Amino acid sequence: MSKLVRLGILGIRSFGPSEDDCQMIKFFDPVTVFVGQNGSGKTTIIECLRYAATNTMPPGAKDGFFHYPKLSHTDKIKSQVKLQVLDANEKSVTVTRSTICEMKKGKPSFHSLDGVITRVNEKGEKVNINSRCTDISAEMIDAFGVSQPILNYVIFCHQDDSCWPLGEGKQLKMRFDEIFAATRYIKALEIITKIKKEKATKVKLLEGEIKYLRQNKEKARQVREELSNTELKRDTARDSVRSIQAKLDPLRNQLEEINEKLHQLALIKNDVAAADAELRQVDRAVQESRRAIKNEFHGSTEELKRALAAFREEVAEFEGQQKKLEEKVALLSKEHRQANQEKERVMIDMAKWEKEKEQSVRSMKQRDELIAKSARITGYSMPEKTILDDSDVQEFCSLLKQFLVQSETRANQLRAEMEEKERQVQNELDETKKKKIQLEEKLKMNKRTAAANSGQLSETRRELDRIRNANDELDEMKKKIVRFDEQREELELKAGLEKRTRLEEKQKELLAENERIGKEMEQDEQQVAPLQQLIAEKSREKESLVQRKEKAWEEARDMRTRVREEAKVIAKYHEQAKTLLQSSEAELMSAKQKLAVKQADAARLQEEVIRVQDELARLKENAAQKQIRERELRDNMLFRSKQEERSALEKKVESLRAKLENENWERIRREEEQKKKEQQRLLSDQASENGRLGELERAILRLNADLSSDVYRDVEHNYHKMTVELTTTDIAVDDLQKYHRALDQAIMQYHSQKMEEINVILRDLWRTIYQGNDIEKIEIKYDDDEVGTSRKRTYNYRVVMSRSGIPMDMRGRCSAGQRVLASLLIRLALAETFCLNCAIMTLDEPTTNLDRENIQALAQSLHDLVEKRREYHTLQLVVITHDEDFVNLLSKNDMMEQFYRVSKDPGGTSKITLEDIRNTDMFK
Repeated sequence: MSKLVRLGILGIRSFGPSEDDCQMIKFFDPVTVFVGQNGSGKTTIIECLRYAATNTMPPGAKDGFFHYPKLSHTDKIKSQVKLQVLDANEKSVTVTRSTICEMKKGKPSFHSLDGVITRVNEKGEKVNINSRCTDISAEMIDAFGVSQPILNYVIFCHQDDSCWPLGEGKQLKMRFDEIFAATRYIKALEIITKIKKEKATKVKLLEGEIKYLRQNKEKARQVREELSNTELKRDTARDSVRSIQAKLDPLRNQLEEINEKLHQLALIKNDVAAADAELRQVDRAVQESRRAIKNEFHGSTEELKRALAAFREEVAEFEGQQKKLEEKVALLSKEHRQANQEKERVMIDMAKWEKEKEQSVRSMKQRDELIAKSARITGYSMPEKTILDDSDVQEFCSLLKQFLVQSETRANQLRAEMEEKERQVQNELDETKKKKIQLEEKLKMNKRTAAANSGQLSETRRELDRIRNANDELDEMKKKIVRFDEQREELELKAGLEKRTRLEEKQKELLAENERIGKEMEQDEQQVAPLQQLIAEKSREKESLVQRKEKAWEEARDMRTRVREEAKVIAKYHEQAKTLLQSSEAELMSAKQKLAVKQADAARLQEEVIRVQDELARLKENAAQKQIRERELRDNMLFRSKQEERSALEKKVESLRAKLENENWERIRREEEQKKKEQQRLLSDQASENGRLGELERAILRLNADLSSDVYRDVEHNYHKMTVELTTTDIAVDDLQKYHRALDQAIMQYHSQKMEEINVILRDLWRTIYQGNDIEKIEIKYDDDEVGTSRKRTYNYRVVMSRSGIPMDMRGRCSAGQRVLASLLIRLALAETFCLNCAIMTLDEPTTNLDRENIQALAQSLHDLVEKRREYHTLQLVVITHDEDFVNLLSKNDMMEQFYRVSKDPGGTSKITLEDIRNTDMFK
């Protein structure tokens, strides 16, 4: 059984946003009462309960539900509602909803933060779930064990909506449909009807598909029969082809043997012809080799071979000696080239050192030019030399240092003199400015005095004008006065004349003083002009002195800097030229010595190369004579080898001709022709059978392709599947019709049963509580109609009352008190009927518009209801009221011992305090 445990409120309506303003409420059993004046924030408590449970804002609240930021002198506040309940299984559930409200462009704007729901698991540990991970509102609805409409319209009904049972018919129908969840069930009936229509349409489509598949199935059967016959013919043609092939294979082997014999005979003929041709060629080679021999060798062939081998050894020995001499020539030539290269490198180094020597001379000349240039500044007398030596350069550098010291001393003296003169001019300038300032101050004071005198003079003139006008008016009045006192008027006239005289005298004094001040101002201005001119002259003189001082100092500094730089350059050139000259002369001497050595080595190597080359030429001449004798021996050897080759060829030709005479060439040719004719006939028969077999194979492929097409592939399976689908869909249509009928009847039965329970409870509550005798009972009537072509069932609700046994609509015919009481009792009846797992009920100002008797009856009925529900579970009432008498009635029935008082502090912030009934004066 779900119950309320605690509630925390922060930053909601008049409840403050600071931590100190947070109000915590603990709910009691069976009644928790909140008492307070109008506007103290009592209704906000129920609004927070409803907001925490269903995330629903109060009617028309929008931004006004949260604390207005400007009341806390800030642009941004955080609001929070925290509610702890026991769910239907009596387990603790805590929900926290937080919101940020801030001012944007002068208007409040809010956005919700992530909510958190906290449960306690079996181990007693707290488990937090963020709103990003779950629907907190759905979790809270499950925790309370009732639907959201029951929470919004029955349990946590807002005061503005407390009379909704007697509201307009459309709103009443909407609320009851939500409470009964009729919309969902009616929607389910509509969905069932829609699905049934879709299934019926599908049945018609499936019947058409099955008809088409049946035709394709028959065509597929015919194609398979044709395919079977064609495959049988193909097998017969294959057997015929194999039979012809069996005859062709032996015949082909015989032809191959005959062709092999003919091929061998052709090869023998070719060998005979080739041997004859080779024999003739060898005869020609023998004759040519015989003519090439000048000195014929008369020994045997073996002796000829030994002589040829001996000559080859001698030739090889000569070739070895020749190779060694050639290698020696190459080595000497390489050394000669290297000696020449070394000589060239030495000559290049000599040229480089000669160039560096010239460069050192040029550097010395540049040094002397810089010394001559600096000598004109320092007054140094240059010696008459082409190039200065080290002593001259050192003497010049010493004089240059003395010149720099003297120059710096003169510059400092000049700067000191200029600064002293500048201080004198500055003192004169300061004295002149002081005089000018004094004159200007005096001039300003005179101007202020003149201005004040001018103001007084103007005021005096205005007063004189007023007096003159008054005298003129007085002259006029003297002529017209008849009844007034003439002596009084004359006294007033005398007083006016005396005042006028004093003013005229004051005017003359002011004019005289202004004239004096004007003359002094002219004199002061005449004195200021020369002083201004003198200040300008002194300022220009000071500025000129500063510029001359800075210019002289800059010139002296630039000259010293230039002389120092030139001294550095002269020293650099001097050191470079000196070092370069010494190194170049030493290197040049060393290079000359190396050159003499390399020239001697090159001449020696040249002579050695010429000697070895002469020896190599003599060796080549001897080798040439040996080669001629060797060639003669090789010619003799070639002649004898050709004679031997001719003898062998003659024997080979005789052997081949003997083989040809032993074979019958013509007989083999005739046998070959006969076998080829037989083969040709069999090949023709085989080609005919292969053509027929190819046509049959193509026919089989075509038929298989037809069976594999989308039309005939799996046609039996599709036909069977479509038949099953048609049968099941047809059965589903019948089942949906049954489900529709059963659900419709169940809805009607459930609705009738619940309405009967509500009306029984409502009649009993009305008779118990209502103390009048004009309305006997009240009931909720409903009419169920089937509208539209789809016969959609709808319910229309109305609250009726009975007078003298005559039922009539209560809306518009009852008083305000009767309307409040009827709405309250309807909520209690709905709670008794639908809140089986929720023992909570909130009553916001239940005594509004009720008289004293009905208030007492309501208090007693609530006590009876609590006692009745206590038998099987406790009813938890949350009552909000400003009627302290009603609270006193509840306390007398022992329903409560403590209550909460809601009030506002001086700052307008709502505060909740717990008070004891026994310690409160108003209930004693």
